[in-house]
Amino acid sequence: MTFVSPEYIEHINGYAYYRINKYIPAGDFYIGWQQVDPDIINVGFDLNNNAQSKIFYNTTDSWQNTSYAGALMMRPYMGKYFIDPNVGITEQSEISVKLLPIPADNYLNISTSSHFSYYKIVDITGKVILEDDYTNVINISNLSAGIYFLILNNDQSQQFASYKFIKK
Repeated sequence: MTFVSPEYIEHINGYAYYRINKYIPAGDFYIGWQQVDPDIINVGFDLNNNAQSKIFYNTTDSWQNTSYAGALMMRPYMGKYFIDPNVGITEQSEISVKLLPIPADNYLNISTSSHFSYYKIVDITGKVILEDDYTNVINISNLSAGIYFLILNNDQSQQFASYKFIKK
């Protein structure tokens, strides 16, 4: 694809998607952009992952490896169907679970007729904050205010349920 204008996303952690309608053969391929004016090109830079050995630039008709440790936030997604790559957990609706109170303060009460083996509380970055054997009252007084996901698991039946909740 050539001469595609960039889309600017007006919110934090937003991604612009460009559909490639041509077949790409197996093997190495490259994604990138060409700067056509002297203004800076804004692109996300991930300092938590190092792909420095795979980032190149060309300013004088020769390709040079970058000196910056990190990864450009340009990610190809392949396959027949588009899958949203954003971090998150899909809420399951087959299992009836009620969380009280929402927003929660010190304790999260769980009301369900299903049996679960254990639970996890995950923050919005996907980091597991708390996990333990299942109980219908969870002490969340040590959590910071924010949005979390409660994941309930049953090892025997392979069932799980996930729900968002707010800690105030």
